[in-house]
Amino acid sequence: MKQGFFALAAAAAFAATGAQAASFDLAGNDGTGYLSMSNVKNWASAPDPASQSPFAYYQRADGLWTSIVALPLSADSVYAEEALGFNVQNKAITQAGFSTFSVGSISYDETVLTGVGTETIGVGALSVAVDGAGLSPFTSAYNVGNNFAWSYTITASNLTGGGLTFNNGVLVGVDLDADVSVSVSWLGNPAATWDSTYDGTLSISGDSYAFDVDVTQSNVTPLFGTLNGTHLVFNRAGTIAAVSAVPEPETYALMLGGLLLVGFVARRRSSH
Repeated sequence: MKQGFFALAAAAAFAATGAQAASFDLAGNDGTGYLSMSNVKNWASAPDPASQSPFAYYQRADGLWTSIVALPLSADSVYAEEALGFNVQNKAITQAGFSTFSVGSISYDETVLTGVGTETIGVGALSVAVDGAGLSPFTSAYNVGNNFAWSYTITASNLTGGGLTFNNGVLVGVDLDADVSVSVSWLGNPAATWDSTYDGTLSISGDSYAFDVDVTQSNVTPLFGTLNGTHLVFNRAGTIAAVSAVPEPETYALMLGGLLLVGFVARRRSSH
């Protein structure tokens, strides 16, 4: 709901100023990381991986078994709990396309660009929308019997940095940092939303982006009362496909030299 309002507000702002909105997706390749939650669904004995916990899980120090509800899934993922010495089990699942990602978009006013030379658009003229749909277990095939019915709403705010850089109208770099808040709800019901958000950052440099959220806190919920020590990690990262690489000066020199050589050979041939 917050995300939809954020996007509509940005569109209205562009319309009010007569600007023409353009956007590019925060989508691409080389994806790593995930959005996960643990210390919410617990069992007295090890859960059945097929019927109770299709996600990775571990046994806590108090003897309870806790599921790490993480999307996207990869057998190669190293969960935060492992760094604490826990033995994480049931890590056999890797989703197709784990290395690809699509986590939102950045909108801007393209009428300020002339398409000539190097131009920048500052962060004050940008709107960032983060989409948590593909990271929410509630809508996934792994939500067995509504045991893992969490959905996430992710919002970005307080943008800083240099903004967008264009070279002859082509996006060649992003320099942006933002605060990120992750709101959790049960069964996609706004009335069953955790009373506190999990806060961290989003950083984009060049064509690379990374989220950094790693928070343990207690939350009061209408359905379950107080949930103590709930741990949420959001560390998805990757390379943004919409950002084009700009050849280095050495590359330009090689290209120019090659063109001159081709022209020289062509003239030699035409003179014979």
